[in-house]
Amino acid sequence: MRSRSRSRRRDRRSHRRSRSTSKRHRCRRHRDRSSEYSSRRSREKDGPFRRNYARRSTSRSSLSGSLSEEEIEKLVRREKRSKRKEAASLISSTALPVIEVSPSSNSHNHAESTTLEANKQHNCRTCTPVASLDDELVRRRVEELVNLRLAEIDAEVERRVAAAKAELEIQTRTQIDVELQEEIRSCQRREASFMSICSYLECKQRCEELEQQLKSKMKELEETKQKLDEDRLEMLKAKQEIEAEKIALRQEREKFVKQEQAVILGKAGTRPKLKFTLAGGIK
Repeated sequence: MRSRSRSRRRDRRSHRRSRSTSKRHRCRRHRDRSSEYSSRRSREKDGPFRRNYARRSTSRSSLSGSLSEEEIEKLVRREKRSKRKEAASLISSTALPVIEVSPSSNSHNHAESTTLEANKQHNCRTCTPVASLDDELVRRRVEELVNLRLAEIDAEVERRVAAAKAELEIQTRTQIDVELQEEIRSCQRREASFMSICSYLECKQRCEELEQQLKSKMKELEETKQKLDEDRLEMLKAKQEIEAEKIALRQEREKFVKQEQAVILGKAGTRPKLKFTLAGGIK
C-alpha cells in the first residue's frame, strides 16, 4: 500500500510539472516514456529488489537455524505479501499519468492514447513472469527453509537424546554414589552401635566389679572402724583406770605429806622439843 501511495504521489507531481511546462517539453517527456524507458525503469527497480531479496534471504537463512515452524510460516506469508506488493508497485509505477492537451491536437492525443494502451499491455505481460518468478523463488525458499528446519529438528533431537543419555548416566552415577555412601554410613552406624553396645557391656561389667570392690572396701572400713571404736573404748577404760589410780596416788601423797608435816611440827608428840641457845646453838 505504501508503494502504491508513493507511486501515485510521484505520478501526481509529474502530472503537475507537466502542466506547467511547454507543449514541446511535454512531447519530449512523452517520447522519453516509451516502452524502452519503461523497460529500463523496470530493470532499474528490479535490480535493487533482487538485491534486497537476496539480502533478506541470506539474513533469514542465517536466522532460520533459531526459528520455529510458526515463525517460518509467518515469514513465508510475509514474504509472499511483500512480493505481491512489490509486483503491484512495479505495475502501478510503470503506469503513465494522464496528460492534458489542447483540443487542436486531437490526432496527436489519439496517438498518445494508443501508445499508452500499448505500454500498459506491455507492462502487464512483463509483470506476469515476474510474479511467477517470485512465486517460484518463494516456493524454493520455503522448501529450503523446510529442509533446514527438518535438519535442525533432527540435529536438535540427536542433541537432546545425547544430552538426555548423558544426564541419565550422570543421575544414575550420582544415585549409585549416594546409595553407596548411605550404605557406608549405615554400616558405620551399625558398627558404632555395636561398639557402643560392647563398650556399654564392658563398662557395665567394670562398674559391677568396681561396685563389688567398693562394697568389700566399705565392709573392711566398717570392720576397721568397729575395731577402732572398740580400741577407743578400751583406751577410755584404761584412761579412766589410770585417772582413778592417779587420784588415789594423789590422795595417798597428800596424806603422806600431811603426816610428814605433822611429824616435823611435832603436833602428835612423837618428836622431842627443840631448844635454842644464843651461845652454842642447839643442844
